[in-house]
Amino acid sequence: MRLFATTIKMAKLDHMLGETTILEIWAGEVVIIYRKAIRVQTKFDMERTVKSLSEEEYEKLLKAMETHEGRKEGHEEFKEIKKITGVRMNKKRVISEYLIKDLKQEQWCLKDVAIAMAEEGRLHAIVVHAKTGVYLRPEYGSKSFKELLC
Repeated sequence: MRLFATTIKMAKLDHMLGETTILEIWAGEVVIIYRKAIRVQTKFDMERTVKSLSEEEYEKLLKAMETHEGRKEGHEEFKEIKKITGVRMNKKRVISEYLIKDLKQEQWCLKDVAIAMAEEGRLHAIVVHAKTGVYLRPEYGSKSFKELLC
């Protein structure tokens, strides 16, 4: 937090900063610290371009960057977002079921299941929490549920 406190002290000097924001100052300090750490590990001149590095020097630079940043392999999970293609209403004219289409099939789901899917981000719909209860609304630009009545 010492770094952030320093930036706030610097930001108080308005007459010297002009239009510079605290975030820009902080980002500038982070870049300076990062470059210094890489320079210490690699002993490279920071004015050199990556293009000018030999294969060995390039590997040394990558290793220094990984050491400074911490290498973590990421894992991206594919989430299929399904689409509502039809709705059914009960006798009270309230939507009770949704026809949900994925890549392979269509199936009818109860309102509660569809709401749970939308809250998890697995369904193209917006969850509305009203005083009268929870319901779904189509995403902006999608067909209204009135047009999808079956």
